[in-house]
Amino acid sequence: MALVAPFVAAIDERRPQIGGAQAIVLDLARGLSARGHDVTLLAPRGSRVSGATLVDLGIEADPAAALRTSTAVATPSQVAAFAAVGRWLEANPFDVVHGHAFDAPAFARVRGPRIVHTLHLPPLDGATVAAVGGANGTLATVSESCRAAWFAAGIRIPELLPNGLDVTAV
Repeated sequence: MALVAPFVAAIDERRPQIGGAQAIVLDLARGLSARGHDVTLLAPRGSRVSGATLVDLGIEADPAAALRTSTAVATPSQVAAFAAVGRWLEANPFDVVHGHAFDAPAFARVRGPRIVHTLHLPPLDGATVAAVGGANGTLATVSESCRAAWFAAGIRIPELLPNGLDVTAV
């Protein structure tokens, strides 16, 4: 299984994550690995997750991507990052690819028959809504509220994958 992280910040188990998507990717990678699954994580440089194979595509974290407004477009670094991810995934097929990125280029480039895109955020801009509408694979989101917001934007999200909490870490 491959997990595709948002490229906003490194996924590093040695420190708190900057957001829910990063925390979920960390928990999923460690949990699946602990259950015997081979987990490959595509994330920014500086990521560290025990039990997961990290792929270094030369992509640095882009915190500015998290600061874009509802009228902004994806940063050039996000376009380049997801183009690199898409090329790598085409050359290295997986049984399942679970995408957690939330920018339009992620939906345009992370493609294939066994893709699950989990939407951690409501629709923020028209480019992302259009990209999600054209995405292939399965769409999921993390809450009924988020699903309702996507439905209001014209996108049906069939799957609900609520954010979990690792109660052993509390």
